[in-house]
Amino acid sequence: MDTDVVIAGAGPAGLRLATELAIAGVRANVVETLETRSGQSKATNLQPRTAEIFALRALFAGVDDQSIGRVEGGGRRNWQLARFEQDDDSVTVYGPEQLRARFLIGCDGGRSTVRKLLGVEFDTCA
Repeated sequence: MDTDVVIAGAGPAGLRLATELAIAGVRANVVETLETRSGQSKATNLQPRTAEIFALRALFAGVDDQSIGRVEGGGRRNWQLARFEQDDDSVTVYGPEQLRARFLIGCDGGRSTVRKLLGVEFDTCA
């Protein structure tokens, strides 16, 4: 196993999840399609429960451009997820290289590659 979890998407949700997993001792590897930060706002709304969790962790400071490489397991930019295969014990994620993990988690936004590869519909009016 290369890592415990592969997280697709290095936005606020993916990086926050990677940090929480690292605190819990779980090895996570973040993969991101963009080579650099987009400069566009992401996850612009903060729900009250999210604010409570952030306050518990003293996390109202911003996420900087270097955060993707700071989680154990690391991160990869300019990494396009092409496909994945799942068996009883693991998932193998294919992109510029192959990663094997126990879990793949899609934090890759409204146009999620993970969701599309799973065939899960997304109703934008929900």
